[in-house]
Amino acid sequence: MLFKAQNDNYLGLEYGATSFNITYRGVPLGWATLPGFYLHYNDGKRVQTTVTVDRVNLDNAADFVRDASLHDRVELWITGDVDVNMTTGKSRRGPTKNTTRTVSIDCVIAVSPRKQALISKLCGPWI
Repeated sequence: MLFKAQNDNYLGLEYGATSFNITYRGVPLGWATLPGFYLHYNDGKRVQTTVTVDRVNLDNAADFVRDASLHDRVELWITGDVDVNMTTGKSRRGPTKNTTRTVSIDCVIAVSPRKQALISKLCGPWI
């Protein structure tokens, strides 16, 4: 899975390492782990991770196969928390001000299994 982080602010953002839970129709499927990274102000970065599937619920397996084969659409819910350190400036001695916040990520994405592509996303980070 490829995530895109975009920083449209005028301050640097340092994201801590984290993992996200992935569910299908409310049933846990697995997780994705992301390493920590830094984003300069007004910058973007693509971060790749592997999704680890550790639970297979046979009750939902038929729904998953039907969604994938008939509709070419599978909706996944991605949730998790990440610590973000915000840097408001730099001097010769380093950052002038740091503030750390925990941001909750809550996304519903739809993917096309045939195209192996994202169809839609609805995400909201809340501080």
